[in-house]
Amino acid sequence: MNGRRTGLAFIISGAVLILAALSLVLYNKYDDYRCSKNANDALTYIEDVIPFKTTLERIENEGYKNSPQIEAGGTLSPEINDTTNVEKMEPLKTFDINGTDYIGVIHIPSMKVTLPVTKNWSNKLMKKAACRYDGSALYGNLIICAHNLPSFFKGIQQLNTRDNIIFIDADNKEYVYEVIQIEILGAYDVDDVKAGSDEWDITLFSCTYGGKERVTVRAVQVNKQ
Repeated sequence: MNGRRTGLAFIISGAVLILAALSLVLYNKYDDYRCSKNANDALTYIEDVIPFKTTLERIENEGYKNSPQIEAGGTLSPEINDTTNVEKMEPLKTFDINGTDYIGVIHIPSMKVTLPVTKNWSNKLMKKAACRYDGSALYGNLIICAHNLPSFFKGIQQLNTRDNIIFIDADNKEYVYEVIQIEILGAYDVDDVKAGSDEWDITLFSCTYGGKERVTVRAVQVNKQ
């Protein structure tokens, strides 16, 4: 009798674990769907402000690279990273959509991901967009974060060097980047995320599943004039 009870307990425990895992999978799918819908709704409004789709089509037709190749650890115009004199820095241009300030759109061709980018970041904002964590595209130190969801930044760990990242700002100016480095940082290594802005022009990051680490992608701009 005790053996039967023990076996039944194991079966029930296994069933509970399977249901819990299934519930988690379904919730993650729903969360991705909801966040993706929010982002696409925002992109619909943004297209009325900046014609980013037309810009992306033009860049794709012309080729992503329209300046000399650069090696990892260097930029074509390192002086643009000198932001020590804050008073001379141009203010970050934004546009408002339904009460949220956006700075532009980010597109990752190899992932087929296009997302709006908000000026600020918060858990609430990250439910509908990628978010500016710090810096500016104009000064070559932009940092953008997004959730680890399939429609957002889940795939950035699979990016390869030379893969492109495109950012289109509020003036419809395009910034084309090439990935030069991918690293895994601790969840609280804020200084490491911000470090090295003289070696790259944009940083993307997202927490790993469970939030214990951060996948961090560094890229340099290849279409500087």
